[in-house]
Amino acid sequence: MNWGRFLGVLTVLATMVTGPLTQERAMAAAAPAQQPGHGAELLWLLGGLAFSLTAAGVVAIAAVRSRRDH
Repeated sequence: MNWGRFLGVLTVLATMVTGPLTQERAMAAAAPAQQPGHGAELLWLLGGLAFSLTAAGVVAIAAVRSRRDH
């Protein structure tokens, strides 16, 4: 697969769907959200991500150990 061409087509499709990235949209996307409680929400999301990755690692280690025993 030609990854350069794939990424080029993907960029064109994204631009067609969302429209061109203007200066105002770029600034709005780069600006952090100024909502109260935003930090707590991000902390919960980060904790959930860490928990799910840890659980996936534990399952993977258990699967490798059980496969090695047979």
